[in-house]
Amino acid sequence: MQFSQNEVGNKAVNLYKIYKKFNVPKFRIITVSQISKFLKKEGITEKNIKDAFNGDFKSRKLLRERIIKKSKNYSKYAPKQGTVIIRSSSIAEDGKVHSFAGIYESLKANKKNYGENFSKVLASAYSERVYHYIKKIGLKSFPKIAIIIQEYIKSDFGGIVFSTYRYKNKKGVMINLAKNGAENAVLGKKIKQVFIAENTNEKYSAIIKAIYNIAKEIEDLFGCPQDIELCVDNEIIYILQTRPITIQSRNDIIVWDNSNIAESYSGIVLPLTCSFAKHIYNKVYIDVALTSNINPKKVQAYSEIFNSLLGFFYGRFYYNMTNWYKMLTLFPGYKRNKKNLDMMISAKSKSDLDKEHKKNVTKWDEISYYIHIFFRIIRFEKDLIKFKSEVSKSIDRLKNKQLSSLTLVEQWKVFNQYEKELLHKWSLTVDNDFLAMTWFGAYKKYAYKYGLKDNDIVASITQMKNIISAEQVSVLRNISTQFNRKPKLVNLAKQEKYKECYDKIQKDESLNKQIKKYLEKYGGRFANELKLETPDLDSDPKYIVQLLLLYKNQSEAIYKQPRKVKLPFFRQKLLNCLSKRSKHYLRNREELRLLRSQAFAVTRKLFISIGKKLASKKIIQDYSDVFYLTLDEIEEVIKNPKKLIKIVNKRKIEYDKYSSIELDNVLFSKKGEIPKPKKVSLTKNNSILQGQGCSSGEVSGKITVMNKFELPKNKIDIAVVSHTDPGWTPLFGLVKGLIVEHGGLLSHAAIISRELGLPCVIGVKDATKILKNNQLVEMNGDTGVIKIGNN
Repeated sequence: MQFSQNEVGNKAVNLYKIYKKFNVPKFRIITVSQISKFLKKEGITEKNIKDAFNGDFKSRKLLRERIIKKSKNYSKYAPKQGTVIIRSSSIAEDGKVHSFAGIYESLKANKKNYGENFSKVLASAYSERVYHYIKKIGLKSFPKIAIIIQEYIKSDFGGIVFSTYRYKNKKGVMINLAKNGAENAVLGKKIKQVFIAENTNEKYSAIIKAIYNIAKEIEDLFGCPQDIELCVDNEIIYILQTRPITIQSRNDIIVWDNSNIAESYSGIVLPLTCSFAKHIYNKVYIDVALTSNINPKKVQAYSEIFNSLLGFFYGRFYYNMTNWYKMLTLFPGYKRNKKNLDMMISAKSKSDLDKEHKKNVTKWDEISYYIHIFFRIIRFEKDLIKFKSEVSKSIDRLKNKQLSSLTLVEQWKVFNQYEKELLHKWSLTVDNDFLAMTWFGAYKKYAYKYGLKDNDIVASITQMKNIISAEQVSVLRNISTQFNRKPKLVNLAKQEKYKECYDKIQKDESLNKQIKKYLEKYGGRFANELKLETPDLDSDPKYIVQLLLLYKNQSEAIYKQPRKVKLPFFRQKLLNCLSKRSKHYLRNREELRLLRSQAFAVTRKLFISIGKKLASKKIIQDYSDVFYLTLDEIEEVIKNPKKLIKIVNKRKIEYDKYSSIELDNVLFSKKGEIPKPKKVSLTKNNSILQGQGCSSGEVSGKITVMNKFELPKNKIDIAVVSHTDPGWTPLFGLVKGLIVEHGGLLSHAAIISRELGLPCVIGVKDATKILKNNQLVEMNGDTGVIKIGNN
C-alpha cells in the first residue's frame, strides 16, 4: 500500500518503506485528509488554524483547548485490547533538512485513555514548541498532520541508533540503549552507549552486531545516514521509526526572551553592566541551587548553563530561556516551577524543553529537597531580616570609604570584598520571588475554580499597605507640600534657577532634613537604575527641585471598590489566606528591589572612581569610558596596565550602529550563533487597542509618549511607555493613567499603579509607535480597552 508524503507525512512513508523487510510493529495511519475531516466536524477549519498561527499565544492555546475538549469523540477509534503508541506524522517532519525531533508529542494509550491521548497528540501540532520551531526554520504556517497508531511492544530494552556517526575522530555507528524500551533511551535514562567504528576488529555480542547490521541496511535502503528508534523483545529487534540525520536538531535551537529583563535593563546596555549582571546571575542562581540542597556535583555539571542565563545582542539583554528551563530541571516540580517562572518574568516565548531534559530528579531527590525546603520556609523570615541588615551594613561601609584616596589595586580589592558581601545569601531574594509566584499561582488556581474573574483577582492583590514604592510617592507628596508653601523657593524653581533654589533648600533646616532622609532611602532609585552607566540623579538639583514643584497638590489614591463575590465560608477563608500570603511576598519583593537599587548605586560610584583612576593613567580617555569595558578587562588592566583607548573607541562605533536596530521580544538562534534581528511588524493602527487591564478605573485625556524617563514640564494625562523599572516611580504620581507595552500582572508598573489607584493597561503591543503625543484616548483599567479619539 502506498501513500504520498503530503497525505501521511514522512514518518509514515518511512515506515511503509521498511515494514516488509524489517520487524515493524503493526500500525495504521489516520491521514491528513481524515484529520481535516475530524477537525472540520468539530467546527475547526483551516482558517481557524491559520488565524491561530498568525495570532498570539492565547489564540493558539484556545485552539488546542478546543481539540482536547473533543477527546471523547476520538474514543470510538480506540483498540479493543492492548496498548498502542500514538505518534504524529507531520508533512514537514522527519525530512532531510528538518527533523522536528522532540517537537511533537508521542503518547501511549489503551482503551480507557485513547481519546484523551489522541487529542493531546493532535493538539501538539499547534503547540508553542511547534510554533517557535517553524518560525525559526522559516515556515509560514502550521504543517498539516497525520497520526500513526502503532502497536506497543513491551520490550526488554530499546534505543536510538545513528547509522553514521563521528566519535573521537572515527566514523561508525553509535548505539544508545536503555532498559524497558526506546522511550527511556530517548529520555536519557541510564543509557549504555556502544560505538562501533568502521572496519573494526573488536568483538561485540550477537544482538549488538545485529543492530549494527540493521542500521547499515536501513541506511542503504534510504541512501543517507539514519536516526533509528528500535526496541528488543525476546531477542527480536523491532524498528519503531527511522528518519534522516539532519544538521538541525531541537537541542540546537535557543530561545531568547527579553519580556521581563527589559524592565530592568531597557534600551542599549553597555558592556560593564552586561558583564556585571551576567556575573551576578551566575553566582546568585548557583547559590539558589546549593541552598536548595541540590547535589553540588549536579550543580557543577550545569556550570555552563548557570553562566549563560543571559544573552547580550546588539546592546540588549535577553534571557536564554532554554538554559533557564534546563536549570529548573535540577529542582523537583519542573512543570510547576516553569509555570511560575513564565508568570514571574511575563515570558512571551512560551517555549519548553524536549522530554530528555525533564527527567533529572529521583524520588530520593524529591524527598530530601522538600524536607530541606520545609525547614527553610520556617526560618525564611528570620533569614530575610538578617540578610537585609547585613546588606545594608555592607552598602554603608562602601558609602563611607574614601575611594579617591585608594590605588587601583586597592579599589579592585574593595570591589571583590563588596561583591562577596553583597552576593552572600542574595539567593533569598530569588526564594522570595518564587514564594510570591507559588502563593499567587495557588490563589489564581482556586479563584478561577470558584468562579472569580480576572478583575476580582486583580482587586485581591490591591491595597497591600506599606508597600515601599507607594510610600515613596507619599513621601514626595508631603515634602512637596512643604516646599510649595515657600514662595521664594517656588519662584526660583519656576524661573529654572535650580542650583540657586537647591542651595537655599539646604539652608532650610526642616525641609533639608526631609530631603536628606528621602535621598538616603530612595536616592539610588531612578530610571535605568541597574545600568551602571546611568548618571546619578540623587545629586542633581534640577531633578530634585522639579519633582518638588510638580508634586504640588497631588491627591491621594482613589480606589475603586471591587465587586463583592459571595463564597461559602471555607472557600472564602482559603482565598483570603492565599491572597494574604501572596501580598506579603510581593511586598517583600518591592522592598528588596529598593535594596538592590541602593546596592547598585554604590557599585556605580565605585566604578566611576575606578574609571577616574584609569583616565588619570591615560589607560582610557575619560572616566565614563570604563562602562565600555567588561569586568574581566578591568581586572586584567589593573594587573597589567595597557592602553585600552582603541578598544573603547571601536565599541563606541559599534554601539552607535545598535541604536538603529529594532529587535523583537523573542529571538531564536542555533547553538553557537548570534540571533539575527528580524523586522518587527507594527500592529495595525486601529481605533481600538486591546491590552490587559491590571489596575481598575477609567480615564480619558491626552497621550504623552515617553520613550525614555524624563520629568515632564507639567503634569500629564496618560503616559505611554515601553517598559518601566522601579526608578520610574516618581512619574506615577504625576499622571492620571498609564499604558505599558510590556509586563504582567505582577510587574512593577502593575503593582504600583494599583497601590496608587492609577488606571493602568499593560501588554499593549507597539503602543509607543501607534499612539501619538496629544492624541485623545479613553482607557479602561478593568477591561484593557483603549479607544482612540478623532483629533
